[in-house]
Amino acid sequence: MDLKCPPQSDKSVFLNKTFKFFDIQNKGSITSDQFKRSIEKLGVVMPEDERDFDLIFKFYDRSNDGRLDYKELTKIFSARGEDSEPSLAQQTADYRRK
Repeated sequence: MDLKCPPQSDKSVFLNKTFKFFDIQNKGSITSDQFKRSIEKLGVVMPEDERDFDLIFKFYDRSNDGRLDYKELTKIFSARGEDSEPSLAQQTADYRRK
C-alpha cells in the first residue's frame, strides 16, 4: 500500500484507506498488535525494545483504551508534512520526557 501524503483534496480518501489498511479485523479500532504488524508491512523497522513501541502506541491512544480509533490513527498521518504539527519523532520524544 502506498501511504504517501496526497494532495489536500484527496486527504479524506487517503485517511480512510489508511485506516482500513491498519484495521485488519475491520472492527473500527486497531489494537497494538495490528498497529505494529501494519507498520512492519510498510517496511518500517520497529524499535527492538518493546517498551519503546508501547510508548509510541500509548502516545497516540488518547482514550487510553488500548486501541486506536479512526480519529487517533488518522491524526498520526494527517500531521505528516504539515509545518503546524511537530514530527512523529518530536512528539514521541516530548512524550517520553513527561
